[in-house]
This record gives sequence, structure tokens and C-alpha cells, in this order.
Amino acid sequence: MTNLKAPASCDDLVAYVDGELPPGRAGDYREHLKGCDRCRERVVEELQLSAQLASLPGLPSRPGPLLWVIAVYLLLAAVVAFALLEALW
Repeated sequence: MTNLKAPASCDDLVAYVDGELPPGRAGDYREHLKGCDRCRERVVEELQLSAQLASLPGLPSRPGPLLWVIAVYLLLAAVVAFALLEALW
């Protein structure tokens, strides 16, 4: 078998699973999978994860105003907490 390199990163693996690799690279990766148990297992895991994520209820496309208020409040609380910690130390 030709020595085909595994994906350079998890992004490559995810792109393969999502069908986003260029055709030539996807073909090279399919050939690699024929001889690499580790990468085949990772592909199966990624497919299972994708299926689980697809089964989750959708999130709103834009956060509502209340979510922004909560986020700002939490950010301010963190700033105050760090300021207090710094003052105590």
C-alpha cells in the first residue's frame, strides 16, 4: 500500500466526515482509511458525535436581549471578583 499520510489535524478529519475535503484529498484519505484502524475508529467516533449533535434541539440563530444582559452581568461580576482578589493579595 502507498504510504498515505493521515489528516494533518482534527480539522482535516472533521472536514472528511463532513464531506468538505477537496475530492483528491478525500480520495487519498479513503485510501488511508483502508489500512489505518486508528483513523477508521476516529471517523466512526466523529460520525457518532455528528449524529448526536444533529439530534439536539436547535438553538436560536440570534441570542435575545436577555442573554446579552446576562452575559454583560457575568462579565462585570468576573471583573469585580478579580479586582477584589487582587486587592486582597
